[in-house]
Amino acid sequence: MQVVRAGHTIVASTGRAASRGSGRYLEEEIVELHHLRYFVSVADEGSFGRAAERLHTSVSAVSRGVKRLETMLGRELFVRGYHEIVLTDAGEALLRRARPALAEVDRIRREFTVTDAGQGRFVIGIVSVLDPSLTTGVIDAVRSVWPERAVEVRVIRGWERRSLLAAGEIDAAIGLRPMNESDRESIPIATMRRCIAVRRSHEFAERADIDAAELTGLRLWVLSEGGCWTTRPPSGISASYILDDNISTIASRVMLDGDPTLIGSPSVVPAARVFDGAEFAVIPIRDQTSEVHLFWEPGRARHPEFAILLEGLRGERGSVAVTA
Repeated sequence: MQVVRAGHTIVASTGRAASRGSGRYLEEEIVELHHLRYFVSVADEGSFGRAAERLHTSVSAVSRGVKRLETMLGRELFVRGYHEIVLTDAGEALLRRARPALAEVDRIRREFTVTDAGQGRFVIGIVSVLDPSLTTGVIDAVRSVWPERAVEVRVIRGWERRSLLAAGEIDAAIGLRPMNESDRESIPIATMRRCIAVRRSHEFAERADIDAAELTGLRLWVLSEGGCWTTRPPSGISASYILDDNISTIASRVMLDGDPTLIGSPSVVPAARVFDGAEFAVIPIRDQTSEVHLFWEPGRARHPEFAILLEGLRGERGSVAVTA
């Protein structure tokens, strides 16, 4: 199979080419955007299952789409192992081309998408573990800059924030400070104090607060989407972390095993309210806070109106922030 280019569309020819009159034909298959989107999502997530969840489709659809892409290009794009999926050299090369191509297409779509009223729409994504009220200050700021725009709030998973921003499906996102990203693409909008929750019989239960060093070597449960880190692990706390995405499971382990859990303020992370009961004690950790940030796609801040939005949020930091 030979791959040729037709304008800006990749066309894969099966090689069965001839005129229709002689009973022979040219069968061409077009590499469509959704094929590339499936491929990039699998590459990002390292899993067909997580890619399917991110794209709100089935695993079989993603698998078929990637296989179809491999067939059309005549190259294997992934080495499929039992526990992991790794890009081949061809896959690495395609990823370098596909990611910016999709980003450009999505930027075009975002800029030209309008509502029925003829005005643009601004979509704010908020990570599912956070309280929706954190969007209030951002919504007010958006409406002050674009009073004609409809504002939509969408609940998202922490691990899909970057891809949704890149795809133009959301214009900004609210989430906890992530790992390995610079502050150039986000600003803090809220701060919460880190605490531990323990059962009432625990030795820390009657303490007014606790030093992070006192947690050294302890097993410490953490609520985390998908049971993996999607934010930076707390600095200064040298504990043995156990990650789980079910707050009820964590609460039961705190009661049965006596292990503490690391939590944030219920005003920011509503799931923490499970520890409000008399059977638990919540103790602040001295000098330990976590920030909630507003994120945007690189390059958006160069747009004059978006820059005004960010300046407004920075100027209103005191009223937007929630310190608890």
